[in-house]
Order: sequence, then structure tokens, then C-alpha cells
Amino acid sequence: MKQKPKAILIKISGELFSCGKRAHQFDDIAVFAAQLMAQLIELKKHVKIGIVVGGGNFFRGSIDGPSLGISPASAHEIGMLATIMN
Repeated sequence: MKQKPKAILIKISGELFSCGKRAHQFDDIAVFAAQLMAQLIELKKHVKIGIVVGGGNFFRGSIDGPSLGISPASAHEIGMLATIMN
């Protein structure tokens, strides 16, 4: 008989925290985040949950990266390191 996990680790994209940046448009990311939270609340009743938030979107694709002199390659590296650190 296979044993159920006691704890799980979930990696969530940092993009979920960009909700609200697309004013006057249907925000599908916010809807996904709300659904995800409802599922995590239910899951928490059965197992311990650890969550890691990705950091790839802090500079990648943002206007801040180039204005700070950060190249696209460096921005990707910063994002990967941020995910590892989280």
C-alpha cells in the first residue's frame, strides 16, 4: 500500500504578484491566483504545504532592468538566483 505524502513543496511563479498591472482588462492571472488559493486552503487540510515563489520576473521584461543597466542575460540570471534563494 502506497503511503500518502505528509508534506509537499509547490513552486509558484512570481508573475502571480503582478496582478492589477493590466488596468481595464480582464485579469486572468488574478482569477488563477484566487482559484489556486482556494485549492491550497483545501489541500492544507490534508498535508503540510511549503511554497517557493519564483523570482524570474523582477527584472526580466520590466522597464527597470534596462534603466538600471541590466542586460537581458543578467536579468535572467538574477531571476534564477532569486528563485533559488526563495
